[in-house]
Order: sequence, then C-alpha cells, then structure tokens
Amino acid sequence: MDQANDHQSNDQEATAQTENTPIPELWTPSAAACLSFVFSPAFGACLNGLNWMTLGKPALAKRSFLWMIPGFVLPFLALFLLPTEAVGLLTLGYFLVWYLAEAKDHIAYVRENVAPDYPRRSWVLPLSCALVALALLVFSIGAMAEWSKGTGGSDPTRQTQ
Repeated sequence: MDQANDHQSNDQEATAQTENTPIPELWTPSAAACLSFVFSPAFGACLNGLNWMTLGKPALAKRSFLWMIPGFVLPFLALFLLPTEAVGLLTLGYFLVWYLAEAKDHIAYVRENVAPDYPRRSWVLPLSCALVALALLVFSIGAMAEWSKGTGGSDPTRQTQ
C-alpha cells in the first residue's frame, strides 16, 4: 500500500512540475518548412535553430544553423558558375535534402514533445527579413546584369564596333 501511495505522490509531483513549467513560444516547424520552399532552406534552418535554442537543445540548434551556410553560398555559385537550367534543380535538391535531414526531425520532435497548444511566435519579423533579403537578392542580380552589359559582359544582344 505504501508503494502505491509513493507512486501516486510521484505522479502528482511530476504533474505539478509540468504544470509549473512554462511552455516555450516557438515558430510552427511545419509552417517554417513550407515557407522555406519559397524563401530558402536557410530561412527554415534559422527558425528551427532558434526553436531548438528555446527548447534548450544547443547541439541541435548548431546543426540547424549549419544548414544556413549552403543557403548563402549556393545562390552565388548558381549565379556565377552554373547554367541557368541547373539552378532550379540545385535549389530543389537543397530543399529536399534539408527537409529530409533536418526539418522533418524538428517537426516530429515538436509534435511529440511539446504541448499541442504551445504559444506560437509571431511571423512578422522573420517574414519581413525574408522579404527584404529576397528584394536585395533580386536587386543585386539586376544590378550585376546591368553592370555586365556596361563592361562588355555576356550580353549576346550587345553589338560590338
């Protein structure tokens, strides 16, 4: 009988401790993954890394943040070294590998280990940053295209004298 009371007491303590533990605010991992298809896996990797930090998992956060590196390097490689046709395949490949290796695990972890009614973080700041970064990328590509026209770059329509 004493063991039953001890077990019940331990269950009550665990429940009280869980109820007193604050539920962390997180970005919804599945939404981050979907938006990463539009913006870049670097976007989702950053948000997943911040989520892992909030969850007290710094090693997993570091792993997520490392996925941002290809997101910054690949656009420049694609712009200068790859034929236009290969850029889409490279981008899709990066997304699929990131999703299968990183995002899927984060989605599953949050689903299995965080209360379903956890508070969601606002998307205003990350989406604003992503839109600004996208605008800067488009502007940079346009500026480089104009610059290459003026310097005799690879514009086939430019007439030579």
